[in-house]
Amino acid sequence: MTGSQPIFAGMAALLVLTGCTSAFVGQQDADLANLEIDYDLIHSDIPLFTTEEDELWPQSFVSDDSFGCTSIVRSGDWRFNLVDTYDPEWMRLENYGVMHCWLNYWSDYQRGELGVADPRPAFFIHAADVEIEGVAIELWAIQIGARPGSDYVLLSRSPTDDANSYVVLQKACPRSAIRKAGYLSVLRTDYCAINSKQELIELMKDMAELPPAGRLTFVGESEN
Repeated sequence: MTGSQPIFAGMAALLVLTGCTSAFVGQQDADLANLEIDYDLIHSDIPLFTTEEDELWPQSFVSDDSFGCTSIVRSGDWRFNLVDTYDPEWMRLENYGVMHCWLNYWSDYQRGELGVADPRPAFFIHAADVEIEGVAIELWAIQIGARPGSDYVLLSRSPTDDANSYVVLQKACPRSAIRKAGYLSVLRTDYCAINSKQELIELMKDMAELPPAGRLTFVGESEN
């Protein structure tokens, strides 16, 4: 068969992402509510993770009787909660197809509005493994967009979690990486320019040692 393989094909026991997933596993959400967090827009001029050596999901597969895209990331709607905001942001991730493997990405503050605008291509990236205070942590990122360049959401999880949830890491931009042109009317122009894979991974390692910025949680299949 061709073209009918589901995105999860080839994964006998899929890891769907749940539970708390950083070195701060024992920290209560209530303790985080009063934290001030840094959450800058991180953008690279070109996508940083592009090769077969990078662990990008979804990935293509070919077997004797089928081909398609396989992923450990669950398709559907995800709730994005930052600790210093009351209302969540919503994210939808859907498999693009079976010939070309990426996720269609939408985000909105209203779940019912997901899927209305044109999607952006995205990948989940397993960027690195670290140990913080004796705890093993996987560092993940969502790489959003391909041209011109990509934006990044920084995440972490425990390798032992069969999770529907990632910890969202802070994004405190190094001063040398800040780009800005002041305000354009009331519009912000500043962002964090990270243009090497290693630079982003080092930033992720630093952010994993800080209190988390929030949580990304799988909610269910798309409603519309």
